[in-house]
Amino acid sequence: MVFELYLHRWKIESVFRFLKQVLGWEEFLVQDWESIKNLGSLAFFVGDYFYEVKDLLTKDPQII
Repeated sequence: MVFELYLHRWKIESVFRFLKQVLGWEEFLVQDWESIKNLGSLAFFVGDYFYEVKDLLTKDPQII
């Protein structure tokens, strides 16, 4: 059970790493709490989508 919980945490950490390194969200400043919640939700939705389809994407020659 501990291992499964850690795997879920690792997925979340991977999304945050992607947002900071690839999208440059480290320097991104938002003052409104609702905007922060919306951006976070959107980021997790998009990150989860790409995580789910990564096997299909890595086999596509156009994406490679």
